[in-house]
Amino acid sequence: AHDDAVLCVTMSIDDKYIISGSDDRSIRIFDFETKQRVHTFKHAQEGPIHSLTISGDNRYIIAGSSDRSIKVFDLETKRQVHSFDSAHDGWVLNVKITNDQKYIVSASSDQSVRIFQNPFNDLSEIYVSLYKSLPSSNLLGLIQLYNYLALANDEEKIAYINKYPT
Repeated sequence: AHDDAVLCVTMSIDDKYIISGSDDRSIRIFDFETKQRVHTFKHAQEGPIHSLTISGDNRYIIAGSSDRSIKVFDLETKRQVHSFDSAHDGWVLNVKITNDQKYIVSASSDQSVRIFQNPFNDLSEIYVSLYKSLPSSNLLGLIQLYNYLALANDEEKIAYINKYPT
């Protein structure tokens, strides 16, 4: 399916698509039922794609890369619609969109978590918050629990950020 290692995969909310990101810098979309490739974003980013998520309405793919950026792609138009260039000082290892669709949250090898306003409503590149919560380690996991974010790192530590902006 890809020309190099697959680094991340996600499913659309309706289970219609499988979306994969790779060391080859591409994002590929497959129809889950037919197993056929629907679209490829070639050279979607300047570096390998380390994380993917999809918006709750199945319209947008959000991708994080070792090029330190976060890109947003429209599944309907098959185009890139926004870029948070230099979102971090290190590789973007994890991206999520909050359940209310208001924020994109990213975790990086620079040991930070950033919260961006949802570009589908506001194309501002100004991040809302920056957290340096787990020093000297890579952030590996990121999940939302109601109005809290839970983070896990490679030193088996967990931190919580309570009440991100609402």
